[in-house]
Amino acid sequence: MRRYLLRDTPKIALFTIISLMMMILASCGNDVDNDEPETVAAEPTATEEAAEFTPEMMYRVLLSEENTVDSVAYHPDGETIAAGTFMEIHLLRADDGDETGVLDTDHSVADLEYSSSGDQLAAGLDVYGVHLIDPEGAAEPLILHGGNNNYLAFHPDGHQIATANRGADLWIWDAETGQQIDELVPAESEWALAVAYSPEGDHVALGNWEGDIYLFDAETGDLIHTMENPESFGYAYDLAFSPDGDYIAVAGTRSDDAEVIRIWAVDDGVEHTTIDADSQTRAVAWSADGEQLAFGHSDGVVLVDTEAMNVIFEISFDIAEGEQGWNTDLAYSPDGTQLLLSRWDGYIETWRVEE
Repeated sequence: MRRYLLRDTPKIALFTIISLMMMILASCGNDVDNDEPETVAAEPTATEEAAEFTPEMMYRVLLSEENTVDSVAYHPDGETIAAGTFMEIHLLRADDGDETGVLDTDHSVADLEYSSSGDQLAAGLDVYGVHLIDPEGAAEPLILHGGNNNYLAFHPDGHQIATANRGADLWIWDAETGQQIDELVPAESEWALAVAYSPEGDHVALGNWEGDIYLFDAETGDLIHTMENPESFGYAYDLAFSPDGDYIAVAGTRSDDAEVIRIWAVDDGVEHTTIDADSQTRAVAWSADGEQLAFGHSDGVVLVDTEAMNVIFEISFDIAEGEQGWNTDLAYSPDGTQLLLSRWDGYIETWRVEE
């Protein structure tokens, strides 16, 4: 079995075609029902000067000149960040971005998450399944399963982990032994793109290729709600529960190629708000206090005041002409003061978003 070795300096990864580019949007021309839940345009309704705190970039780090950074995660203590690229997980200090080591992987790291204790780092790979890694590099990894395009979420207690991939079903595993506990089957099998646990661990959600969200009772495994995308071919690229567990935000795309964040109520599965965006949305995250919602798109990141649903700040990427930036993943620090961004062009950025 392969051991994940911690190294002092990164290696130069060979360029590969990232399977993240697998999704080519199909337009079906469906009209949007204007009588449905409130739609908010992604245009600033409050100036940056009017915001209580103007976000500022703390640092930007180039992790790869040849490969995208696909995923990021904060350690629960807030002192370390992990960033996944092709065949590497970079570990950096959260305060200044200095690299402390690199973990080797078998392929691109599509998804990353620390357990609540910080003793395990789960990596969902584009190829070769989900691996549970010792961040210190001292122990053999637990390989839960194989497959392509793998996504995951730890239960808040850290003892279980949910995974999904092209196989569409949602699998629940014992994070300590690597043994499968359950298999949750959605109403229809579609390529899975995102997995999320609610803050209390009572719900687990699965988003798929069609833009639908399946909400399960995490204890019984029963399917509670199917939150159907109102238009077909609306990819659910990312999911995030609000800190109070009342809502779930979904980054995705409508069939008319419009880009959206949909916010659903967990108790009844009814759509609460739709936020329109100007470019492709791939990532979404709530701040620790629930007062901010960040969503990443092909040009940068937008911060939303969740009480008023106003766009309060837009982070625009500095991208060379002819190149692509794209925000691929987002993570708030545990204290909610920092926002970590990963970019298609090999950079990560950390922004201070609160005092």
